[in-house]
Amino acid sequence: MGLEKTLNAIERKGIIEGKREGKQEGIIEGKEQEKREIARRLIAMGMGTSAIAAATGYTLDQVEHLQKQCHK
Repeated sequence: MGLEKTLNAIERKGIIEGKREGKQEGIIEGKEQEKREIARRLIAMGMGTSAIAAATGYTLDQVEHLQKQCHK
């Protein structure tokens, strides 16, 4: 009985930790997706590369990459 309880407790702890990590990853992905969408809108509005980089925290290369994607 003691071993079974210990294994169940370990399993529950693993499930809780997995859910916590999954939720954190989802939050990070959501924030990145939102930031990318904002950058795309700024590109569509004609804002300059350096201004978009300053507003979003992206590098100039990242903004230029997004610009190429938007103009395809």
